[in-house]
Amino acid sequence: MEKLKKKQKESRDRLEKQCEVITGIRKRSAEQLRMQIIQSLEELNFLDVKFEISFEKLKEPTANGADMVTFLISTNPGSPVRPLQNVASGGELSRIMLGIKTIMARRDSIQTLIFDEIDTGISGRTAQKVSEKMAQLSQHCQVIAITHLAQIAAMADHHYLIEKAVEDGTTMCGNLKRARWPMNWQGSLAAHRSRMQCWRVPRR
Repeated sequence: MEKLKKKQKESRDRLEKQCEVITGIRKRSAEQLRMQIIQSLEELNFLDVKFEISFEKLKEPTANGADMVTFLISTNPGSPVRPLQNVASGGELSRIMLGIKTIMARRDSIQTLIFDEIDTGISGRTAQKVSEKMAQLSQHCQVIAITHLAQIAAMADHHYLIEKAVEDGTTMCGNLKRARWPMNWQGSLAAHRSRMQCWRVPRR
């Protein structure tokens, strides 16, 4: 029994040392990642953004080490940073994730990203920057976006039309079909239609 306890302690010590090594690597990389994400968000017109990466030690190690990593963000001047999921609205969160994913795309194994209503609350130059960032991201994975903005749609490789209608008090989705240019955006919105943009799947 004593031998087993000794082996257990030795294994535990090795595990904790390896976790410390992993934590050190993460913390050294975190500052570089933080600056890259801030730059990416500023390019999406988050001009007063603050972004931090916090580390909290877990009570017990997992297969991924002993760190609880949290992204903290503030998009308004004078506001303290808070966990990402507690700060951003739906459309804002989509744009923040776009900025983060653009940085991490080269290392990410995700092959398809879907952005729904990423154009909420934006227009003009901000919409143009979002579309440029999505086109950049599409060099590494397939990007699908549902949008009402022509600035975003214009950057896509393929366009599809989604129609919905109300039948017996229930909203029904209609056919999904390839959209043809030129399209009447104003008329389409009045008819309760949405555009789904699809950027190409990059060759590996």
